Amino acid sequence: MTKISKDLLWKAIIEDFFEDFLKYFYPNAEKIFDFSKGFEFLDKELQKLTRPSNTKNRVADKLVKTYTKSGKEQWILIHIEVQGYVDYSFDERMFTYYYRIFDKYKKPIEAFVLFTDDTPNYRPSSYSASFLNTSVNYTYGVFKLSDYTPEDFQKSDNPFAIVLETAWYGLKANKLSDENLFSLKLDLARRLYAKGFPQGTFSRMCGFIRDYVSFGNSKLLPKLESEIDDINKPAKPMGILELIEQETRKQATKQGLAEGRRVGRKEGRQEGRQEGRQEGRQEGRQEGRQEGVEQNLIDNIQKLYRKGFAVESISEMLEIQLDFVKNAIK
Repeated sequence: MTKISKDLLWKAIIEDFFEDFLKYFYPNAEKIFDFSKGFEFLDKELQKLTRPSNTKNRVADKLVKTYTKSGKEQWILIHIEVQGYVDYSFDERMFTYYYRIFDKYKKPIEAFVLFTDDTPNYRPSSYSASFLNTSVNYTYGVFKLSDYTPEDFQKSDNPFAIVLETAWYGLKANKLSDENLFSLKLDLARRLYAKGFPQGTFSRMCGFIRDYVSFGNSKLLPKLESEIDDINKPAKPMGILELIEQETRKQATKQGLAEGRRVGRKEGRQEGRQEGRQEGRQEGRQEGRQEGVEQNLIDNIQKLYRKGFAVESISEMLEIQLDFVKNAIK
């Protein structure tokens, strides 16, 4: 299985759960931001404003346009960095981002950094420069993952707390055996499910849990996926339409078999009886195979959906109608 970089995982999970991200790090977020107007992610614009990184250890950066609850039509830019390594020019880079973003948009900017490294004393939070009578002092908000414990994240009902707890275990990955890591990932998935989040939330969060820290033994990954699938497979009650359809199929099969036997007996020939039984068995097998193919297709659709694929993408990949995909994940 292809390994997904932490950079892509952070970018995807922040974009998927940006409202939860804001609510976690800004306790008064609902009073500040107008979530009804949604968000606009400006990553491509940010890339144009910044120079390519000289290191492969760069984690993630995002630029997001969001609206406030002010009386007038006002929006601000939120600049987010997820920094997972020590960079002693980081504060200068943050200031460079600030003035380039401001120069382009002329809008208020909130900058926030999530440090996911394991170096206790590394936490740059400002940039200062001065010469003669001129000076500048730029500060931004920071959150140091290693300052917290899993218990701190477990106190929150915000789904983004699960993301942070998963990343915290990533700091200790070198000290964890595959067996311990497997148990931790499975426990995260179980607690996530127990909180009763929607299907999409559970699936996307489990994707982050599954891929953020890799097993040394790759054979454990399919086992983890199977365990998570079992967690997310509660018994689904059969509706009246499904019941009617099922009973209709059963009756049709029985009638086909009975008709084959009746024709065989009526003609009084062994060949007729054999043909009738063969026809009945063939019809039953054909219907069984058809049902099996359809159920296998539904299982694959549900598995892709749990992994975070959109219904439109599933429809395109499997070359099946969109309505069938939607019905399969209900």
